[in-house]
Amino acid sequence: MLALSLLLWLLSWHANPWAFSFAEVYPGVNLLFLPHGMRVLLSLLFGFWGASGIAMASFLFHRNLWSDNPWASMITLLISGYCAWFAMKISLGLGNHSGDRRLEKLDSRSLIGLICLLALINSLGHVLILSTLGMKAAETQGHVKLNDTFAAMFTGDLLGTLIMLYALRMIIMVFGSKTKRGPNDGL
Repeated sequence: MLALSLLLWLLSWHANPWAFSFAEVYPGVNLLFLPHGMRVLLSLLFGFWGASGIAMASFLFHRNLWSDNPWASMITLLISGYCAWFAMKISLGLGNHSGDRRLEKLDSRSLIGLICLLALINSLGHVLILSTLGMKAAETQGHVKLNDTFAAMFTGDLLGTLIMLYALRMIIMVFGSKTKRGPNDGL
């Protein structure tokens, strides 16, 4: 589960700019960010091990971005990897249940609330890192605005997660309906 999460996170991270370059506001900040949907999905399905795979993948990727600041790299991987898992544990009251139990507790209303909470935590956490560990200089020079970055990250995380989860739902509905047919139901 750890290796699968690491691989899926890296694939989604590298595929997002290729598929949605038109939605990039600043480097690494998009109005449509499907990897956050992958973060939510991996944390829901694999729990701690999914979050750990994301954290490891984030470290592999972000160490190049923050090579001059190891603290920023460490905090970024913690937020990127564990924010979804931690928020789910708190908001859903999850103990050491299996992935099936986690999914059983989710209805549409709680899922939308959870997606909003996770987008808020992730975007706020990343903006706090940027504001305290290096982005202040860029902001004062007029290159990047923190409030714009937060708004873009929140929107991207929210839309990316909704698109990914609804696409997954449609795939399950299409393929699930074909596998649940009885012998007299035809094609």
